[in-house]
Amino acid sequence: MANDMNDTSNQETNRTSTQNPSFAARLVNAPRDLLICLMFFTRLPVRLNLKTQVSLHVSVHMYPYAGAIVGFLGALVILSATILGLSPVPTAILAITAMVFTTGALHEDGLADMADGFGGGHDRQRKLDIMKDSRIGTYGVLALIFSQGLRIAVLAELIGLSPVGGVISVILAAVFSRTISMLFWASLTPARGDGLSKSSGQPDRIALAIAMGLSLSLMALLQSFGFGFVPLIVAMMGALVSLFLLVWLCKRQIQGQTGDTIGATQQISELAFMTMLLMSL
Repeated sequence: MANDMNDTSNQETNRTSTQNPSFAARLVNAPRDLLICLMFFTRLPVRLNLKTQVSLHVSVHMYPYAGAIVGFLGALVILSATILGLSPVPTAILAITAMVFTTGALHEDGLADMADGFGGGHDRQRKLDIMKDSRIGTYGVLALIFSQGLRIAVLAELIGLSPVGGVISVILAAVFSRTISMLFWASLTPARGDGLSKSSGQPDRIALAIAMGLSLSLMALLQSFGFGFVPLIVAMMGALVSLFLLVWLCKRQIQGQTGDTIGATQQISELAFMTMLLMSL
């Protein structure tokens, strides 16, 4: 009996340490967690054999670094197109296309679903049902047209001001917008009793602290190549304002968050970041 109780206690301890690892353990497992984030949030051909199952919320502190890789691919397109003499608008289109293909339009799909649900639903349950529907409606189409059109226009302006600035801005926006979407994710409870957002859990304080620290460190390093601190602070404030507005909106509309609203937050905060960055230059 005593042995059984000890075994049960050990299993419970192991499960707790696996689901809620310490700060040091997460730093040690950072390369693994980055690969998990790339597997989940991108279409990159990443393969990883895990001996034990790891919940997404345990690994999500590396989500901003996965965003940095997505942004880096967009930056490579900007550099290549600039070297070939392409003008800013088609360069911006190609760069954004590359990033969309890299993520499999995961976040854009979330934005479209949220627009359809919030725009077409008359009550909370109807909004959630519409968001779960795989079909896209008028609100979703318009949200994508307006958001991607503005995204292209802003990035083209940044590239026109400075190709190096365009390269840096696309990486900075990819990194910080994913940090913002993590903060949004942690700020609201799941709106559904099932679904990916519910099963994945929520980022805890340690994950948020690591993500914020890594994100700000990387941004401070990158901005030294293209911008001063004032434009960077203004851009970050713009993204934070979008976070507060989206938290308020989702509380009002569906009393929580879903995977779609997390993806939409990434898109909207990225656009807010780049727009405010452009306005401050």
